[in-house]
Amino acid sequence: MILLIKKTIKDHKIGFPLVTAALLFYDWFVSSLYPSISKLNIDQLVAKYPKALKAFFGITGDFMSFEGFVNVEFFSLMWVIIVVGFLIAFSTSEVTKEVESGTIESLLSLPVSRTKVIFSKWLTMSLAALFFSAISTFPILLFAKLYDIKTSGLGIFLIFILCFLFAWAIGSFTFAMAVIFNERSKPVFIPIALVSFGYIWNSLGRLIDSIKDWRFLSLFYYFDSARALTEREIGLASILVLSGIIVLSTAFTFYWFSRRDFAV
Repeated sequence: MILLIKKTIKDHKIGFPLVTAALLFYDWFVSSLYPSISKLNIDQLVAKYPKALKAFFGITGDFMSFEGFVNVEFFSLMWVIIVVGFLIAFSTSEVTKEVESGTIESLLSLPVSRTKVIFSKWLTMSLAALFFSAISTFPILLFAKLYDIKTSGLGIFLIFILCFLFAWAIGSFTFAMAVIFNERSKPVFIPIALVSFGYIWNSLGRLIDSIKDWRFLSLFYYFDSARALTEREIGLASILVLSGIIVLSTAFTFYWFSRRDFAV
């Protein structure tokens, strides 16, 4: 199984370093930019932004605190694009690429059970979600110290936990979609549509009172990065819903993959 994990990592030898570099760059960028921003009196300017604009970019709470600034500039949107985007592409390619290229039958003919085959791919995705969540968060503490910025270690730890759960949930759900279809388009489109709808719906919920009580239909309602960073807490609903998606999606992935006829 270790060989299968190594093969999976080797297949993405370009993607992993690029995503890592992008995340480290943003860790440094937001930390290096904050000292200059904090000297400017832009609270009044931000207050004049259209409500729709602030809702879309997740500008909530204390924007001028370091944690609030990091949330708006990084975790509220850009982090999702980089990490979740990669995990969706990774998860779909690990199954559908094998099916499209016809190598799935050769892979399954190895003296390794189907459970171990899909477990090695799922485990690699899970470790990638863990690694990217860590590299997105903990280096911020180092850069903050470098630029003499006071920040909360607890807030950084909680945003790490929340990022990991969210990324792991999306990756697991995408795997569940990937084992159903023979081509990449559908398992890529479904999670992207789900994430896009969730972001827009959650933003509208901040803006429109009639939608406010229905924000729970959005995954981003449970990815409350501002709460984790600035209030230093993660809601119980976030933990339960994201963990539920992980467990149910993973169970379905293993069940369906072990019984699917790839010759059809």
